[in-house]
Amino acid sequence: MTKIEYTYTTANVTIKQYFATAKIMVKREMYMRRKFSKTVAMMCVCGVALTGCGGNGGGSASSTEPASQAEQEQTIEKEQTSTAVAAIAYEFAGKDAEKAGYAEGTVTFTAPEKGNYSLYWSDDNGALEGYYEIAQMELASENASESFSFAYHTAIPADATKIIAVTEGSDALTVEGAVAVYDIPQEKQLGYKSTDAVYTFNSYSDIHIDEEHWGEAPAYWWEYSEKHWADALDYATKNNVDFIVSSGDQVTNANFDTLDKEWKAFHYILSQSDYVNPIYESNGNHELRQDGVVPEEMQAFMIGTGLNSDIQTVADQKPYYSFTEPKTGDLFIVMALETGYRPAKYDEFSNEQLDWVESLIKENYGKGKNIFLIQHALMSGYGPGDDLETPYYGGSIDTTLESAVRFKEILETYKDIVWISGHSHETFELGYNYTNNDGNACNMIHNSSVANPTHVTDGEIDYTFNENMSQGYLVQTFEKAILFNGANLCDQKIYPAYSYIIDGNTSKSGEAEDVVGKTTLEVTAGNVRSIIANTRTVLGVYYEYSSYNQYQQLKKTYYQYKDADIDAMTDEQRSSAYDELSKGIAKLNSTVANVQRILNNEPIVLEEEIEEVAEEEQAVTREKPVTVKLHYHRPDGKYTDWSVWMWGTGDGTDNAFTGKDDNGVYLEYKADVDVEQLGFIIRTQEWTKDFDGDQYIDLRNVTTETLDVYVESGVEGYTVK
Repeated sequence: MTKIEYTYTTANVTIKQYFATAKIMVKREMYMRRKFSKTVAMMCVCGVALTGCGGNGGGSASSTEPASQAEQEQTIEKEQTSTAVAAIAYEFAGKDAEKAGYAEGTVTFTAPEKGNYSLYWSDDNGALEGYYEIAQMELASENASESFSFAYHTAIPADATKIIAVTEGSDALTVEGAVAVYDIPQEKQLGYKSTDAVYTFNSYSDIHIDEEHWGEAPAYWWEYSEKHWADALDYATKNNVDFIVSSGDQVTNANFDTLDKEWKAFHYILSQSDYVNPIYESNGNHELRQDGVVPEEMQAFMIGTGLNSDIQTVADQKPYYSFTEPKTGDLFIVMALETGYRPAKYDEFSNEQLDWVESLIKENYGKGKNIFLIQHALMSGYGPGDDLETPYYGGSIDTTLESAVRFKEILETYKDIVWISGHSHETFELGYNYTNNDGNACNMIHNSSVANPTHVTDGEIDYTFNENMSQGYLVQTFEKAILFNGANLCDQKIYPAYSYIIDGNTSKSGEAEDVVGKTTLEVTAGNVRSIIANTRTVLGVYYEYSSYNQYQQLKKTYYQYKDADIDAMTDEQRSSAYDELSKGIAKLNSTVANVQRILNNEPIVLEEEIEEVAEEEQAVTREKPVTVKLHYHRPDGKYTDWSVWMWGTGDGTDNAFTGKDDNGVYLEYKADVDVEQLGFIIRTQEWTKDFDGDQYIDLRNVTTETLDVYVESGVEGYTVK
C-alpha cells in the first residue's frame, strides 16, 4: 500500500500529496479531476491504493472485465508518475524550531526528473542577491529526493520569504521560473527587511599583510593577503557598512625589521580604497610575533591603528579600548593579547585588562544594549574555531592558564554578550563557526581569515593559498536579532549554511549631529575647488593615519564633494563644503600633531581641546605677509610667453616666472596679511588661458611665511607641498 502524506504549499493554494515510498509528489486536485470519482478520491485519502474504479470518467457503466490487482497497481503508478511535480519540504528542528529567523532543520527536495538542481533563499520575486545557493542537489533517478540540513543557530536571512529550486545552470532564478517553491511560514520569517537594520558592520580577522621580503617577494607567507584586504574593503564599501571590526593579526610580522613596511602597506591599501567609515582593530599574536621587542611592537600597533581614535586612549599606551555605536549605544570591548606570540604558553591578559573588561560589562549588562567582545585567540577545546575533541590547531589559548580561567569565567557569567574571535584561520566549511557551549556560555562567533582560510587535509591544517577565497562576516544588527552572514569576500557572496542568528536587544537612540561652524567669509567656487585639492593632498600625505576616524571622516567628506558640480552650488552649500573640509583637515592635523607628541613623550592636546584648536586654525589671522612660490609644469616643456596674472585685495598684476626647477618654472609673490584668497590666472600676453577660469589660493589657514603651490597645466586647482 502506498503511504500518502500531505504538505501545504501556498504558492498555488492547493494541497499536495507526498507519496513517501514512491517519492512522488502529485497535485491532489489535478489527480482527482483526471481519473477518480469523488468516492475513490476519499478512499485514497484514507490510504487505499486504487485505480480506474471501473468508470469512464463520465459516470457511465463499462462492459469490460475488471482489471487484475497487479494491473490496477501498475495503472496507479503510471498515472501518479505522469502528474508528479517537484516539491520542497522543510522540517524545522531543535529548541529554536518555533523561533522566528532560526533556520535549523532539514530541507528536502523531490523531483520527478533526474538531474542537478540548486536551492536558494528567495523573496517574493526571486533568489536573494548576493547569496550562494543553499545547496546543490544531484538526483540520480526519477522521483528521487535529497535533503540538506541547517545547523544550530543558522539564520533565515532578512528579506527571505521562500525557498526556490531551479535547474542547475538556469539563469531564471525567479519564483516564476522555479521548478518548486516553498513558502516560509510567516512566524518563521525573520520579520525584518535588510533596510530595517539599525546598523551594520563587517567582522574580519587575520588580514596578515606580509612584507617580510620587501621588494623581492611580497606576501611571502600569505600570498594573496594584499589582494584580499582590498577585496574586503571593497565588500565593506559596496554594503555601506557603518564600520569594520578586525579581530587581530592585521600584519604578519615575520621580521621586525620590515614591520613598519607591513603597517604602511596595510594603511596604504586602506587609504586607496573607497571605504570611508571607521575601522577598529584588535591586537593579535602576530602583532607581537618577535618576543624580544614586544614593547616596540605594541607601540607600532597602538600608533598604527589609533585604537578608538581618541587621542587620550592612544596616550594612555594601553592596547585595549572600547567604543560605542553612536545610533544605539551598543558597546564594543576590544581586548588585546599583551604578552607575546604564543597564547598556548603565555598568560596573555593582565589582571588590569580583565578588571577593565569585567567592569565595563557589569556597568552595561542588561541595560537594553548589545555588548560585543573582540578578542583574537580562540581557546583550546572550548568554544568555536576548531574541533573540540581533537583540535587541529596547536596555537590556541591553554585554558589552564590563570588569565584564561578568568576569561572563561567572564564568558560563562555574562551569557548575553557576543565574543568574536579569529586566530585559527579555519574555513567556514569546517563548521566551527558558532557555539554557546549548549547554553553554558555566551554567544561565540569565530572568524575565518581574510588572508587565507585554511582547510584540513589528512588530519592536519592545510595552508594552501587560494586566490579566490577570503572570508568574513557581514553583520546586520536589528532591534531583536543579530545576523552574522558568513561571506566569501572575493565573490562577495553570502554562504547560507554559514550565517548565524543571535538574539539581540537594542534600539535606536538617535545620533548626535556634528555641528560645523559656518564661516562668515564669502566662499567662492574657486575656494571650494582649492580646498578639495588640498584635501586630496592631505589624505595622500597622511595615508599612514588611515585607521584613525579623523582620517576616514575627512576622506568621507572629500568623497562627498570631489565630483560635485561646484559652480551649481548655492552660497550656503559652498560655505558648508568649505567648512566641513577645512574643519576635517584641522582635526586630522591636530591628531597627527598629537601622535608626534606621544612619540616624543610630550603632553598631548586633550580631545575636548581639539575642537577649539580646529576653530582657531580655521579663523587664524596672519601677522606677517606670506610668500607664495607658485610652481608651474607643462608636459611639452614650453614656457615662453606664459606668465601669471595675480591679485589679492586690489587690482591684478602680471608676474613673470623667475626660475626653473625639476618641476618646471616658478615665481614668488608676496601676499599682504589682509589677503585671504590669492587669485591667479596662468595666461599668455594675448590672454590665452591655461585653464579657463579664475582660480584662488586659500591663505586663511596658512601660518608659515612661505607656501609652495604646484599647478599642473590644464588641471584645475593646485597642490601644496
